[in-house]
Amino acid sequence: MEHQKAIVYARENGLFEQLEKIYAQVPQCSGCIGCKACCSESVDTTYIEFLYVLNRYYPMYEDLASLPDGIRGRLLKFTLFELAIPQKCPFLNEEGRCEIYEARPLACRVYGTLSRSDYEANYEAVVRQNLEMGKVLQKENGIMPHRALMLRKIPYCEHVAVSAHVTPAMQTSWQNERINLDGKLYFEHLMSMKRLNGNLVGHFFTEDRILDKLPETLIPSLRISILEALQK
Repeated sequence: MEHQKAIVYARENGLFEQLEKIYAQVPQCSGCIGCKACCSESVDTTYIEFLYVLNRYYPMYEDLASLPDGIRGRLLKFTLFELAIPQKCPFLNEEGRCEIYEARPLACRVYGTLSRSDYEANYEAVVRQNLEMGKVLQKENGIMPHRALMLRKIPYCEHVAVSAHVTPAMQTSWQNERINLDGKLYFEHLMSMKRLNGNLVGHFFTEDRILDKLPETLIPSLRISILEALQK
C-alpha cells in the first residue's frame, strides 16, 4: 500500500527526523489543566505527519480493519457525523487521554501558544472557510451543516503559559517545511495529490482496501443522509 513504502522511505531518508526538528521549535507550554477543550476536531495534517503517527503508534496498520476496535469505531463515528454534530477528536480515548500524544500533529502542538489577537484572527479565517464550504455543500447536495457547527469556536486557552508566542510567520515557515517534506514523497511517487490539504481522520479513509470495495459515494452519501435526518 502507498503508506507502507512511504514510511520506509521516510525512515531511510531522515524525513521523520526533519519533522521532529520542526516540532522542537514549538515553544514549551506549562499550566495545562487537562480540560480537553482543544481536542475538538480533526486537525489539518500533512501526509508526512500522518505517516509519523502510523510509524509511532500503528506500525502494523494496513486498513481500518487492522486498527484497534476503539479507535476504529471512533474514526467511523467521527467521519459519518462530522457534518452534523460537534465531536471530540477520535484519538481522545474514553479516559480523556490522547492516544497519539507523542506523535500528535503540529496543529495540536501549537494550540495554546498563539497570542489572543492571532488566535482570534485564525478563528475568523476558519469561519470564513467553513461558511464557504457550507455553501458548496448546499449547492451540491441541497443541505448545509448546522450554522452553529460552522461557527463553533474552541475557546482561547487561559491556562497555558509559554516562553514566547508562536507568530503567523513561524506558522507559515513550519507549513512550508512540512509541505517540502510532502513534496519529497510526491516526487518519489510515494504520495498522491489526493493527500494534499488533508486532515488526520481523512487520511485514514483516503486509502483503505475495505472501502475500495464499496461504492466511492457511499460514505459521502451516508454523511449527507445523517445530516438530513438530524435536521428534520
